Amino acid sequence: MKLRKNADTLKQVTDLIEYAFLKNDDLTQNNTFMSRYLHSADYGIMNGNKLASYLMVTPFQSHIFSKSVQMAGIGYVASYPEYRGQGGISKLFKEVFHDLHEQNIPLSNLAPFSENFYRQYGYENTIYQKVYSFDKNALKGFKMPKKRKLLRGKWNDLEIQNYVVQLYEAQLHTKAERNTVVRPQWWWNRINEYYPYRNIVISLDENERPRGYMVYR
Repeated sequence: MKLRKNADTLKQVTDLIEYAFLKNDDLTQNNTFMSRYLHSADYGIMNGNKLASYLMVTPFQSHIFSKSVQMAGIGYVASYPEYRGQGGISKLFKEVFHDLHEQNIPLSNLAPFSENFYRQYGYENTIYQKVYSFDKNALKGFKMPKKRKLLRGKWNDLEIQNYVVQLYEAQLHTKAERNTVVRPQWWWNRINEYYPYRNIVISLDENERPRGYMVYR
């Protein structure tokens, strides 16, 4: 069932997530968790007054070619050990899919720890991930364009931040995207808090216009 957002729900949700995902800190004091929780819907199976199984649904927009469509991000799928194998998660997914269908939301994305696990509930891998690996010697012959300028910094630098968002948004309108998430500002900030050690570099052309960015560590 869909859970009401109140103090008791938050306590039960964070207790389960902290247990299931080995979180050592109090999630109610964790900005990266709370920013997502406050923008999401909660679904759970109760055993009496205790939350037994849970999943979180976060609404987004996603670009498919030239169209912007609604998408639901799924996360924090968990059950306490004593309630596993009883069909709780299956019931939650059926309810979520029914609600998404009623709301005309055609897509549901997740970052699965196990593709086989989520295939039980109807998911399939339709997104390809590319991994580039090369030795530093491969860059020996690479020369920077003379009129290009590199701007390096962190996300909390507003100039860096604006360039990244500008480039990301521009790519969304190329009509070439295949299910690319439209990231709202709160999500960008959440990513930065989640990965505080990451750096960003912007490539600017001779007219100081951003041409590309890279996130690295």
